[in-house]
Amino acid sequence: MRTDRALALAALICVLAPVRAADRDLAVPVDVAAEVLAAEDARSATPSLVRRLSAPSPAVRARVGLALGRIGTPALVAPLIAQQKSEPDSHVRAELCLALGLAGRPEATKILVQSLGMDPSPAVRTRAAHALGFVRSPLTVPALLAALPPPGKDIDCAGDEL
Repeated sequence: MRTDRALALAALICVLAPVRAADRDLAVPVDVAAEVLAAEDARSATPSLVRRLSAPSPAVRARVGLALGRIGTPALVAPLIAQQKSEPDSHVRAELCLALGLAGRPEATKILVQSLGMDPSPAVRTRAAHALGFVRSPLTVPALLAALPPPGKDIDCAGDEL
């Protein structure tokens, strides 16, 4: 059974790669890791995995968002967009931008352009710019050009906190 294999793999990863103190905020429970791995392996998401986008843990929301973006089916874009619009955590918003880019769906362009231009977090804006590179849309290049500072002003390439 795929879920058993995914659970075994998640357990093995947890044993072989102990969480460093600095990474504890990014850790997800083994059952979530197993569900994510099974969904990515099957290239389809269960409704319970999609519901985890609203989990209390920011690490779970970020990891599930990335998984849904990697799976990339059209039906998964709307929940990712909805979560991006309401997400309070800047790290999760950044990961959701990447997820939307990985999904590569043109319907993600509008929220990515908004994140690039208006999010207060430099990490989110950086991820949005990166993600726009994956989405084929005529809005991508104008949005990226609009995000540039005025002529004569330096571009802060080290400004992201990722």
